[in-house]
Amino acid sequence: MPPKASPKGKAKNAGPTLTQYCEVLKGTPLVNETTGKPVKKGDAAFWIWSGVIKGDAQREEVFKAQCLPNLVKLLESGCDAERFAAAGVFSALVLSEKHIDEVVSRRVINGAAALLAGDHDRARVPAAQFLAYIAQRSEYANKVADAALPALTSVLLDAGPGWAQTPVLLVSAAAAVKALIENVTGESADVKAAR
Repeated sequence: MPPKASPKGKAKNAGPTLTQYCEVLKGTPLVNETTGKPVKKGDAAFWIWSGVIKGDAQREEVFKAQCLPNLVKLLESGCDAERFAAAGVFSALVLSEKHIDEVVSRRVINGAAALLAGDHDRARVPAAQFLAYIAQRSEYANKVADAALPALTSVLLDAGPGWAQTPVLLVSAAAAVKALIENVTGESADVKAAR
């Protein structure tokens, strides 16, 4: 019988660990103690995101659980809610200086760019935040420009009628484009100035 997830707010052991949620992404069943139903991958990814934004210790737990490949799969081919949660996890995991090279891959950059170009508005915010953060680093700027510059500029040109997170999306996309202008290497001065 799979372990049970306990509801939030109980004593010291307030529910599943990040490691248990990572195991759900690998296919290990986990039952929600309150509902009696299995925890879905999208829900597990959301709880992982909720944990990793708290700090380095929580991010380290996720790296030790070795669920990055499963998060990449979710980002690339999950349903909208799963892709949204996976993008959120990556937007927080990238803050780990120790593991940034594990987090930033062509597949994750392409997944974030695809979310920006897609029509799931909520997923666009963590995708833009992830890209903005890594665009600030010269070692990743060229990869971001190659994969995501059209999507980033599209967000800036056509933000839509507006919703609660539109300002966050626009600031993140603008920050990414600005960082790319400053950090993309290998261009002639006149091309860079034209951009």
